Amino acid sequence: PTGYPRLNATDLVNIWRPLAPAGFECLGEVATVTATAPATSLIRCVDVGMLRKLPIAENRRWSNVCAGNAPCPGGLCWSAVELPGSTTFAYVTEQDLEADQAPQRYQLVARPDPTIESYVARGASPVYKYNASSTRFDFVQNIQTLGVADLEAFSISEAIPGTNVGRTRNFLAVANRQLQAPAVLSGPELFDAVPVLLEWTGGSFSEIQRFTDAASIAE
Repeated sequence: PTGYPRLNATDLVNIWRPLAPAGFECLGEVATVTATAPATSLIRCVDVGMLRKLPIAENRRWSNVCAGNAPCPGGLCWSAVELPGSTTFAYVTEQDLEADQAPQRYQLVARPDPTIESYVARGASPVYKYNASSTRFDFVQNIQTLGVADLEAFSISEAIPGTNVGRTRNFLAVANRQLQAPAVLSGPELFDAVPVLLEWTGGSFSEIQRFTDAASIAE
């Protein structure tokens, strides 16, 4: 963050709201027991592309904290409301919580539940091969993937059947993220985006096997 405006102060705690640079946002607030602003190195901001501005649930950590020693005057009471998916909180006044629309704060995008949601990006994963002459990587092909979670290259050495000559076969395993995963591995639901194995033949990768019975769950 670039700084910390102070939101409120009591005899017990000071609340500071971190200011993020352009393209970033900070999650929640920072509490201290002194009137000195926190160090900017204390927390880190998050790329706004990983966040969504969402209503906050009324899940309070502290409630009815007052602005001073006197009984809470109208409108000056506030609560620390826990932000889902993080270990921080949002400073929210009683007026905010009583408004017609729930207050909103930036929160991390939740990972979907694979048993009830689809989470897939159809696209292509490019393959490049190193060119020793140019010392650069040259494009070879695009491999169609389904929200791919991982690609792993590996080799297997073996003897050519009926000869004493050995050879090395080169493979690429593609772990597609599944569109739907069963809640129980033995359940009736089908895996509909299976892992795929490709082999390097004739200057490109070709599919040789699909693992239709792979018992893995979506990421």
